[in-house]
Amino acid sequence: MREVEVINRGGFGVVHKVEIDGQHFAKKTFDPQIQTGTDREKLRRRFVREVKIQSRIKHPNIMPIFRYDLDTTPPWFLMPLASASFEKKIAEDVLSSTIDKSAWQDILAAVEELHRLGYVHRDLKPGNVLKVGDRWVIADFGLVLPTVRDTTRLTGSHTAFGSHYYAAPEQAHDFHNVSDVADIFALGCILHDTICDSPSRVPFAQIHFDGPYAEILGKCTAVDARERFQNVAFFRAALFDLWQTEEASSSEEDDDFTLEAVQSVFF
Repeated sequence: MREVEVINRGGFGVVHKVEIDGQHFAKKTFDPQIQTGTDREKLRRRFVREVKIQSRIKHPNIMPIFRYDLDTTPPWFLMPLASASFEKKIAEDVLSSTIDKSAWQDILAAVEELHRLGYVHRDLKPGNVLKVGDRWVIADFGLVLPTVRDTTRLTGSHTAFGSHYYAAPEQAHDFHNVSDVADIFALGCILHDTICDSPSRVPFAQIHFDGPYAEILGKCTAVDARERFQNVAFFRAALFDLWQTEEASSSEEDDDFTLEAVQSVFF
């Protein structure tokens, strides 16, 4: 295995592009910025948990793990090499005023499966959604939380919240016990990025937005978790109903324009 280049470096690890028998993969290695103390050991145990959970989930929209070694120092795992991030895709789509609805199908399918299995991702954001082949997949399970299983608390004092501009308010004060609607909050923030060329948000706060997406964004990011969409299915239904309504409206406008053009010629 030959390391080619560094792809990304975060607070808990580093991702390299590696070559094996002429093929390229992404290798994530445990390499936290915290060098000593109990927090580092918690992070190592969390890395192990990340690999074990992610490697067990077999779904086309969840980043697969091909190989791993958790007994070596430092531990590492191998996954497909992504061709793009949703963060970059959003930036391109905003410039062209388009929305990749098939990408949203993939993202929602992944989150729905994660919740079905009893997990909360806790760190959903565009940078953690990657393109592998012709599919979008959710990656980076470093903060994944089992909601229906007993688990040791592995979040140290230096690692709370997740990503502030996508994290639900309950993650700021009870990060260890959030439910899956915390991910619904994050999905609302990602949707906000998707439809707004200059999104501005207050961390952990409800999004107030004008226009057709106002109701969906407000419900996704309600401060009271009980007022949000309670599962992915409800969120998907509201979002795709809105898109269908917009498409129908656009089609009617096109028909009206065609009729006016014909009338201008013959009358």
